[in-house]
Order: sequence, then C-alpha cells, then structure tokens
Amino acid sequence: MKVIFGINHPAANTDYIEYAKVAIHTARQVGYDPVLLYDGEVPPIEVEKIAVRSRFAASMEKHLCEDEYRIAAGAMLRLEIPNIFADEFVLYADLDTVFHKQLPAPEVAWWGMVPKEPKMSYCNSGVAVMNLPNLRTAAAGFDSFAEKIIRGHQLAGLVWDQGLINIFYKGQITRLPQVWNWRPYWGPN
Repeated sequence: MKVIFGINHPAANTDYIEYAKVAIHTARQVGYDPVLLYDGEVPPIEVEKIAVRSRFAASMEKHLCEDEYRIAAGAMLRLEIPNIFADEFVLYADLDTVFHKQLPAPEVAWWGMVPKEPKMSYCNSGVAVMNLPNLRTAAAGFDSFAEKIIRGHQLAGLVWDQGLINIFYKGQITRLPQVWNWRPYWGPN
C-alpha cells in the first residue's frame, strides 16, 4: 500500500525534513511504499517525489498571513491525493509519524481516521486511510465548502484540512483503532 506524505519546502519548521526522513525510513522498513508530495523546492530526501500545489493555494495566499500560508501549503496537499493517484485506497501520514508495523488496511467509505482523543468524534487527520474514488465524487461540494472557509479567514482556526474534513464529512468518517495513530502522550501502548 502506498503511504503518502506532504511538505511545503522550505518548510514552516526546519525540523520537518528530519521528521520526513524518519517517517519515510520507518514506512519502508515495515513494507509501505512511500511517496512525498511537495510544494516549492525539491526536498533533499531519497524517495519518490511529486511536485504539486494545492488547488486552494491562490485563495490561501490571499486570505492567510504568510506564516499561516507556509503551514497550510504543506498540510493541504493531502487533499490533492485523489487527483494524483489511481489507487482505490491509500494511507496518508504526517511527517512526524513513526511506523512500527504495517496494519491491514480497512475499507472505508471516505476517510478512516483515529479520534483526536479516545472518546471524541472529532478525528485527527495525521494518519488517514483514504477511499480515493469516493473522495473524487465529493470533490465539487468539498471544494465549494473549503473556499468559503478560506475566504472567511477560518482555515487556521479549524486546523487546516483536519477541520475541513471533520466538518464536511461529519458522521461519515470511519473511526480507526487507536493503534493507527497512537500519540506518545497517551502513554505506552
């Protein structure tokens, strides 16, 4: 299964390149096929790389401050995945992910994500199983919704794509077991 990462380079945080190297290395070690989407300069990382710019970039540049845009430019790249890959399902992971083993991929209708906290319905988009054909069918409605949020200067407050996904797909996100996106502050697993 492909695991897709995204980065704006130069990144908003200079540590992101090091995070990406660890994430890509550990993904390979457990058997995933890593691909890095990037906006900007080619990152110095040994992996298949695809240059892409968010379809929301022009609107984000206009409606976000420079620091917000530098974060959003990388974070919003995951929303381009359905338009780039022909796979039915892919795994998206943030750059600060460490892989310990490959998990059997669940079939999800839209998105599969782990709740931000165990008893919450709000999900964290840092690790997500994506149903690409279905996401393509919802793209027009999602894009219209996202543009309203961006133009309304609400994107940063919603935590970028994560808030957009949680609101637009409310009640339709498949809750993955916590092991898919275990947080160190939860304690030992």
